[in-house]
Amino acid sequence: MKETPYKLERLNQGNIHHVRLLFRIVFNKRLTVEQIKKKYDTEYTGMSAVGVIAFDENNMAIAFQGYIPCRFHYNGQMEIAVQSCDSLVVKEFRGKKLFNDIQQFGMEIAYAAGATFVYGFGNQNSTPIVVKQGWTAKDEMSRFLISSGGIPWAKAVNHLGLKNVYQSYVKFIFRNFKAKYTNQFSEYSSKDELRPVHDKEYIDYKNWTSAHFIMIGASPIWLKAEGHLHIGTLIVRTEDEMLIVVGKLRTLARKLGLREVLLQLKVNSREHQLFSKHFQGVKTWAVCYKNHNSQF
Repeated sequence: MKETPYKLERLNQGNIHHVRLLFRIVFNKRLTVEQIKKKYDTEYTGMSAVGVIAFDENNMAIAFQGYIPCRFHYNGQMEIAVQSCDSLVVKEFRGKKLFNDIQQFGMEIAYAAGATFVYGFGNQNSTPIVVKQGWTAKDEMSRFLISSGGIPWAKAVNHLGLKNVYQSYVKFIFRNFKAKYTNQFSEYSSKDELRPVHDKEYIDYKNWTSAHFIMIGASPIWLKAEGHLHIGTLIVRTEDEMLIVVGKLRTLARKLGLREVLLQLKVNSREHQLFSKHFQGVKTWAVCYKNHNSQF
């Protein structure tokens, strides 16, 4: 690691509390130390606590860059990659190459632990920058917002400080769709498409969030009720199946007091092609990759 005017440390149990403070300063987002620990406890992949904190000369935390390991499969092969996320730099240190330094240090940690590539989601401003740094912008994501036709009362309930009560109600509404997870995402996904491995270990890891795994017919869906009925992952194989799933999701959103169903789909994926026949998507993110030694 090259010399820098600030100190860089790998994320660990002794410094993780600084990340909570950075979330508060940079994004005004309130997370507990326990939530951050669970997010970066990815030992099921073979690597954990992949992140870098930068400290100034007064030992004050000024930046953090996190990486979440994820297993991918393609044509019967599996590799481990890391997703670049949680980029936190305090205002006074932006534009001073600090981000590049912590990003590079983080990738060195990930590669040493066995990651074959890094990926992340870039917007129209960040994508040209990372491409100049040797990343490849290979895929695009498209956002679909589907109206539920309901009254958006959930926001008011959460503003009253009743978030825990609301999430208990969410569990109650999902009860008839809950199913035991037995690798449905892996079983039903296309074998010739690069996809993350969403097996039981992954689902168990994601339990630190407020997300739920449900089945609508034969379609596995990973979703949460936060602002929207937010779909993290779903698999549909036919147009009829997609329309049935959308109808059920709109009903769930109405019952949960949410205005819209929101999902992001990779452009030209099977699901994107099916949804595009009936709904207008808007391109949002570019999926950017930094290859190390991947065979994909």
